[in-house]
Amino acid sequence: MAARDGYHSNWQNLMDAIGICKQCVSLMDSDNPEPVRSRIAEAVREIREREQSSEPYLTLPALREALALEGCGWFCVVLALCCELDGGLRNSVQSLTGTPVPNFDFACGVYSQFSSEGRIDEGLNAADAEHSVLRYLFCLEKGSDAVQPLLFTPLLLRRNVLRFLLNGNVQDGRNRRLFQDHADDFLPVRNELLESAENALRKMMRGENILLYVTGRAGNGKRIFARRAAARTERPCLFYQCGGEPDEAELFARSCECALDAVLSNSVLCVCGYGPDCAKEAQALFRQLPDRGIPCLILSDREDCPAPEIEGKTVLHLTTGFLNGKDYETAQSYFCGKYGIEPSEAPDYFRMTFRQIETAWLAAEEHCRREGRGKIGGGDFAFAVRAQEKEISGALNVESGAKMDDLIVTDETRNRLELLCGCIESNREAEKRGDSGENKGVIGLLYGPSGTGKTMAASAIANKLGLELLKIDLSRVLDKYIGETEKRLAEIFEAAKERSCILFFDEADALFSRRTEVSSSNDRYANVETSYLLQSIEQYGGTVLLATNLFKNFDEAFLRRITVLARFSMPDEAQRLLLWKQAFPGDCSDLDLKTYARELELSPATIHAAARLARMAAKARGGRVTDELMTEALRNEAEKEGRNFSLF
Repeated sequence: MAARDGYHSNWQNLMDAIGICKQCVSLMDSDNPEPVRSRIAEAVREIREREQSSEPYLTLPALREALALEGCGWFCVVLALCCELDGGLRNSVQSLTGTPVPNFDFACGVYSQFSSEGRIDEGLNAADAEHSVLRYLFCLEKGSDAVQPLLFTPLLLRRNVLRFLLNGNVQDGRNRRLFQDHADDFLPVRNELLESAENALRKMMRGENILLYVTGRAGNGKRIFARRAAARTERPCLFYQCGGEPDEAELFARSCECALDAVLSNSVLCVCGYGPDCAKEAQALFRQLPDRGIPCLILSDREDCPAPEIEGKTVLHLTTGFLNGKDYETAQSYFCGKYGIEPSEAPDYFRMTFRQIETAWLAAEEHCRREGRGKIGGGDFAFAVRAQEKEISGALNVESGAKMDDLIVTDETRNRLELLCGCIESNREAEKRGDSGENKGVIGLLYGPSGTGKTMAASAIANKLGLELLKIDLSRVLDKYIGETEKRLAEIFEAAKERSCILFFDEADALFSRRTEVSSSNDRYANVETSYLLQSIEQYGGTVLLATNLFKNFDEAFLRRITVLARFSMPDEAQRLLLWKQAFPGDCSDLDLKTYARELELSPATIHAAARLARMAAKARGGRVTDELMTEALRNEAEKEGRNFSLF
């Protein structure tokens, strides 16, 4: 037979394969098989020559080369495909076997008729072997009640194999999706972490037994991270979604299909949605992967979920958290360009993931549209961020207009508060840079008698730094049931991380007091709560402010972790006069404020409470605040404190 040009299409190659299979099957009832064997040998030689000189992508030789499959095993694949495509061939098989679908026994028998190797049950032996490539190609999984010997198992190609052979590419299937990206398709964020991932993938491509395990909360860009890492290696990324509680047969089928897709697409395999309940599924998948240097990642939304134990694999664990300052600016620069916002109007730093940033901009766009404005501003983004923040059980958002200049405190206290602000700013800058060595968190302890301005100082600090202040309501946090306090504290710290806010514990000695000697179960659990809180604050990395009247009651181990101490004392006469003038900023000529300041040793809180009550009483009577009204208000405040009052 004269050699012809290469194939012009994949279908031409498949049609020649069908012709070969028809001749092979005809040998089973031929009286003179030798001429047929000669024609088959010549046809096979010609097909191989045409395949080598063909320009179009041919799926049969691509599959054969990818799996290094020859002999009887390869003939089983070709025969199964051709029976799927040609009705005449199915009829011939049925006339010989009683069924249109050939099995391993029939295929091995046909192969022995034209092969010099004779009867070889390579199909059976290979399919039965643990690492045979035939398990990728044929539906070999059996139900729990299956009793049919493998020799008589029908040659049914898997769905993804048929799709590949007919269409020439790996397509999305059950639990699988393929992405072909380029490195410059994405924003250049998390580059240092990405470099570590790329290095690990390239080591896997060279045959090193490494498993890349990436954890981080849902929505922080782990899938995009995986696609970028794959793109850097110039490979597509094949995602496999864990879950669904498949039975043994389904799990085997999923694993084999995924393994074959990874081989045919030459991709990076990314296992998504991993959790403790997916360990069995992940292990089954990795058992089916061929030893061909397929790089693999596993993604988990559970930061506390241990990596799967895969035999022979060394785990490299990476964590994708919030964007650091540099990456945050890169993301905001992109969105500012998208929405036509000047760089000078770019939003300040929030601890956010890329998806949270994107969602906030969409919400800002909707907010702007509802208000009838045509252009979005950076302020709309900040509004959207705050609007989307979920309510935290046990925490209250403190909104106050207090400023640092409003605080009437000693010079030493003011200096400590300024030092505390500087520490917080420095810590936030380290957080923006992603400097974990410097970003250790800041703990400020404000201590002194009740009513001396500790809460106001916390508000002033938050306002100066442009941060949200969350006051923890201890009555809603402390719980008599074992473990509930820790659970609520964990929720508070987790939400605070997302909101980049200052946590404010008032009357903090209730939670941070000295740990007691264990004389009862209650003492033991109280000590557990204190230890858990200390650990949570150390891991928080943000700012925690504590206010207490009982400084000496604090746990000594915790006191060593305090960043800045600020002492609040009762005001002296000069400070009290300033407080009275602050309480009555307008005309107060009817009041003897100097006498109040000289004779009454009151706290700032008592002064402001009495002044407010007097103003309300004067407004109700339609007049001005007088000494008489002020005296009544002061008597009311003294009674609340359990004291007698006498002035005039």
